[in-house]
Amino acid sequence: MTLGLHDPHDRRRRQLRRTVVRWLFGVSALIAAGAAIYQTGASLTEREAAELTQTLAKMDARVQALERENTELQAGLILSARRLKDAELAYRRDVPGGEVAALMGRVRDKLAAGVDRERLAFLIESAGKARKCDNKPVTKRFVVRTPISRSANDSVSFAKNAITVTALGESARNPEGKVEAWFDPALAVTLRLVQLGGKTTIRKGKLPLHTSVVVKNKEYLYSVVEGAQRGFVEITGDRCDYP
Repeated sequence: MTLGLHDPHDRRRRQLRRTVVRWLFGVSALIAAGAAIYQTGASLTEREAAELTQTLAKMDARVQALERENTELQAGLILSARRLKDAELAYRRDVPGGEVAALMGRVRDKLAAGVDRERLAFLIESAGKARKCDNKPVTKRFVVRTPISRSANDSVSFAKNAITVTALGESARNPEGKVEAWFDPALAVTLRLVQLGGKTTIRKGKLPLHTSVVVKNKEYLYSVVEGAQRGFVEITGDRCDYP
C-alpha cells in the first residue's frame, strides 16, 4: 500500500456529507426565515384586524348617533309642523279677515275718533234687532260733478233740508280720449252727505252705493244708482228708527 494516498470512496463520502450538511443548513435557514415571515405576517394581520375592529366599532357608534339625531330631528319637525298648524288656526280664529276685518277697522276708527265704548257696544247689539222704518222711500236725481264741470242740479236735500247730498265723479272720455262734461259711471264716485252744522259723511266706490246718516233718533238710509239720463244719478232714501 502506498502512503499519503486516500481511498477515493472516502473522499466522495466526505464530499457528500458536506453537501448534505450544507443542504440541511440551507433548508433550516429557509424554514427559520419562513417561520419568521409567517410570525411577522400573523402579527401584522392581528394588528390590522384589531384596528379594523376598532374602526368598525367607531363607525357603528357614529351610525347609531346619526340615527338618534335623525329621529330627534324628525320628531322636532313633526312638533314644529303641529305648532305651526295650531298657530295658523289660532290666527284665523283670533284675527278677523275680509268683511269682518273691515268692520273691525271701522270700529277702531270710531273709537279713535272718541266714540264712547258703551255707546258703540249698544249700537252693535242693536244691529241684530228688527229695523222699524217708514217704508216710504223717496227717490231724487241730481247731476254728478266732475273735475271740470258743475251744474245747478248737482245736489238734493232730504229730511226737510237737514241733509244735502252731492257726488263727484271722474270725467268720461270720448273715443278720441278727449274729456267730456259728464262723469264716467264705470269709475268710482265720491258721495258726500252734509248735515246742518257741517257734519259730513263720505262714501266712495263704484255704483251702486249704499250708506246711511243718523240725525238724532232717526237713521236715513240711501242707495245711489246710475240715472237714466247721462250725467245723472238717482238716490233713494228711507227713514228708520235709530237705534
